Amino acid sequence: MTDYLYHVTLGSSLESIAEHGLQPGGASNFGGGYQAHSQGKVFFCEAEGVGCWWQKIADLCFHHHEPEDVADLFHVPVVLRTPEADLICIVDEIGSQDCPGESVYVEEEFPADELEVWDGEKWQKLGEVSAEDVVSAYIAKDKAVSDEDGEWRDVELELPDGWDSE
Repeated sequence: MTDYLYHVTLGSSLESIAEHGLQPGGASNFGGGYQAHSQGKVFFCEAEGVGCWWQKIADLCFHHHEPEDVADLFHVPVVLRTPEADLICIVDEIGSQDCPGESVYVEEEFPADELEVWDGEKWQKLGEVSAEDVVSAYIAKDKAVSDEDGEWRDVELELPDGWDSE
């Protein structure tokens, strides 16, 4: 394992996570075979798996929403991290087969005060940065242009460069 474990979630969840922490899931974002597997768990992965999990969630965002609505709804995947040292994890065999690196889970609430979020430039304590600022870091600036009515169009998502840097 590494010094940190990472959790990929939606920007629309950041305020709730900052208030309540990560709650063991009752359902999977992915459905299908993940549905029963994800109940009662909070998932994390090593750094090398973040891009894979991030892309899976980005694909779901575009599958369930029109591209121009993704940013407005904050349906943008973002990356959280926590120090690995005191975390007692169970290896997620299924997730570890789907993406690079090891995926793990815990079966209890995970406190917000132990989480940081990548804001596109640096890691910040969750709750000390606005969800809007975080989400905007994951939207490709050259694609997220607005028309004369201020509506988003041609939104493209990206995992900001350097997300895993100290």
